[in-house]
Amino acid sequence: MKILLSIYLIILFLLISCESNPISTTAELIDIVQLSKIPGFQWYDLEVQNYNPDINIVNEVKKVYNSSKHKFVIMVKPSCSCPGTQKQFPAIMKTFNLAGITQSNYLIYSVSSERTKHPYEKHFKINELPSIILMQDSLPVYSIADTFYIQRNLGSNKPLEYYLLEALKK
Repeated sequence: MKILLSIYLIILFLLISCESNPISTTAELIDIVQLSKIPGFQWYDLEVQNYNPDINIVNEVKKVYNSSKHKFVIMVKPSCSCPGTQKQFPAIMKTFNLAGITQSNYLIYSVSSERTKHPYEKHFKINELPSIILMQDSLPVYSIADTFYIQRNLGSNKPLEYYLLEALKK
């Protein structure tokens, strides 16, 4: 009986000690100009060049975008070979650039996972990476990437810039 109890306690200890910390890292603010020089983001420039946004939608974004009202927070994971990070993040950045949304209206954070501590964790939870959040009055009002992923899973083939436009219209 003592041996069985000892084995049980050892297994219990191993299971508890193997749990990962729920939040063990902190998001790092990164500069888009320096992004491709940061280890883990070497893929960025090529992906931006390869993305061709719908110009009609970009032109609509230009019309409804308000630089004093609309701000964005983006959480992205470096070195991620997942399609979300290597496709949607460059897509939104190219769309921002073409629509005249400047770096003064967005913050980009490098995170290691959805559980990474970040300055906005009291306001929103990261569900997917990249996470692209429209902010108004310092509060999140729309998750562009979450909406894109949900709609994509439902069979939509609308581009990411469509969901940016929808967010800005709200």
